[in-house]
Amino acid sequence: MRSLAWLMACTSLVTVGCAADPSLPVFVQTSNGPRACASPTPAHPSGPTFSDDPYRTPEKELSESLRRTAQQVRPSLVSLRALPMSQSSAATDVSGTHRTSASSWGTGVIISADGVILTTAHVVRASREIVVTLADGSEHVVQEAALDENLDLAALRIAKIDLFSLDPVTASVDVGTPVVAVSAYCPGSEECLRTGVVTNPCKSLQDDLDPGRTRQYSELIESTTDLQPGYSGSPLVDLQARFVGVNVAVVDGQERDGPRGYAIPFNSAARDAIARLAAKVVAKRTAPLQDRK
Repeated sequence: MRSLAWLMACTSLVTVGCAADPSLPVFVQTSNGPRACASPTPAHPSGPTFSDDPYRTPEKELSESLRRTAQQVRPSLVSLRALPMSQSSAATDVSGTHRTSASSWGTGVIISADGVILTTAHVVRASREIVVTLADGSEHVVQEAALDENLDLAALRIAKIDLFSLDPVTASVDVGTPVVAVSAYCPGSEECLRTGVVTNPCKSLQDDLDPGRTRQYSELIESTTDLQPGYSGSPLVDLQARFVGVNVAVVDGQERDGPRGYAIPFNSAARDAIARLAAKVVAKRTAPLQDRK
């Protein structure tokens, strides 16, 4: 029997900006923007240019290209630690995540230089405090949070500016497109990245993740990335370092050829939710609280 797991808990969907407010994130539009779910189409990516070195195989070249891509986006990543609302609480929510007094961990993506962070909602749900660790190691307490439980997305804001940000991209991905998932929290792993290829750009996991339909998981990007705990809320990026989805779940490979990772794409519903959530956390801006040393 296959096993489906959440990637720890890091929930939030951050919005993209639609006004002239420089503190709001902006979606990058591409010529091959998002399309409605249809039969998967094999990709014909330009990919990296392979060398003539007989010891450097195409597989090695591709792996190295994806690792270079991961390094490009890493400065925009943050690790998230969500402290539970009640230290004595213990419950299992509809996602199947067992919540106890222990903190929930995940990854977020800075999508605005003014401190707006995108992640998944199931990680930060019912948290009394969320602590963000930036790439430079500094810690900051989240000032504002806005969640869309239906889409399992969240937007957070910290009192920090001039940050390295990564714009969500509305480009579609095809079967065979090389991708890499990059995490800011991966205990026991040195690289904090998982590479793979897209196997289905529009896969439904509704019956697996939430048969009650309280959340929407009907249009996910499926890939061969072997996601691990701490990857929830992390970015899925392609060879051009385009941020094409938010990682949310993984299914092991007991019934197929290897594990499958799943990411929320930036379709119209996600884009609208991100814009709304980001605007909300920016509008609630208050006097900065003391950041943790």
